[in-house]
Amino acid sequence: MKNSDSEDVSNEVVMLIEQAWEHDRRLHDRSALRFAREAVRRAKTEGLLISYLTALDVLASTVKEFSSSEATQAAIEIIALLEDENRARTIQPNFPEVEYEYTRSWLLARTYHHLASSTATARGKNS
Repeated sequence: MKNSDSEDVSNEVVMLIEQAWEHDRRLHDRSALRFAREAVRRAKTEGLLISYLTALDVLASTVKEFSSSEATQAAIEIIALLEDENRARTIQPNFPEVEYEYTRSWLLARTYHHLASSTATARGKNS
């Protein structure tokens, strides 16, 4: 893929993520979920690791009201990719290491929180 094509795809994925967050902010849960799922799909298909991680985070944040198992799976995928660089390279072999470390620094604790919340919801605990 040409660099400009890659940038276009990356920009499209970023726009999907932004749309998901905007719908989530406005409490349009189903729309947020639809955009988040599409962002996850596109980022993974195109091999965009950082966008994939971000889209999974949006998904884990928005889906928990509908499907604790989907939120749990998104959280587990994020943790696996952030705890194992080799696994991360299966998504994007030449990922930007500085951006990966930065994303890891803010996303890992947040994701463990998503995982705890979705697990509690699945077990009928509200907090």
